[in-house]
Amino acid sequence: SLSLQIPQDFAREVQIKAEGKVLYFIYKEVQALKPEIPLGVVGRVEIYDKATNTKEDLEQLTDMYGLRIIGENSKYYFGVAHATDVQVPPDASELLKTRFRELEAEFDEVIKSVRIAEVR
Repeated sequence: SLSLQIPQDFAREVQIKAEGKVLYFIYKEVQALKPEIPLGVVGRVEIYDKATNTKEDLEQLTDMYGLRIIGENSKYYFGVAHATDVQVPPDASELLKTRFRELEAEFDEVIKSVRIAEVR
């Protein structure tokens, strides 16, 4: 299992959405601009089962989109990544674009708090 310490200010602005074995951290204000399109992803945590993935498999993902392995336990590898495509609409305000970049940096700080426990 994985745990994170998420500051209240960050938590107020970011929705954490789980899909499969991925946790998306989404800037609420950007997502509200275009709710029909998934936008505003400041970062994500990805979980890979060791039974079906090797470190070599994950190295390919590092090359593809910058996945960074942050830890493992006996059953899983845990990785993080930022979106590699546009996550803020071009017509968004400069203030919104700036805050998005700040939240990406804050996501990196949240990731430093990761604790990985053994699965029973």
